[in-house]
Amino acid sequence: QLLASASAAAAPPGRVVLALERVRLGPSSQLPADLSRGLTLTYVEAGSLALTPVAGEVFAARAAASTPYSIPGSLQPIARDETRGITAGGVVFLPVGGGCSAINVTERTADVLALSVREIV
Repeated sequence: QLLASASAAAAPPGRVVLALERVRLGPSSQLPADLSRGLTLTYVEAGSLALTPVAGEVFAARAAASTPYSIPGSLQPIARDETRGITAGGVVFLPVGGGCSAINVTERTADVLALSVREIV
């Protein structure tokens, strides 16, 4: 599954673990804290999220065209005081130091894929 093309300038220090997770968020549910900060790339498979930056840099790309294997738009920074809707096919990228609040704003389940790099403690 294509997530997006993003490049991180830094990685967490020390030993790291790479995790790919599929998360289902019920209505009004928030993305778990460990997927809302640090080096993470999130793809919204279904549903819609309200995304608000809370720390560092946060980037998002709008959904791709509705054709199979289309590539999402380019990643754009989101201002700290801005809330942006991310619909199915959209991508969120958090570099090291980035953090956001991502909430399912619909009455249906939202499905997301998250690729994260975390320091092993």
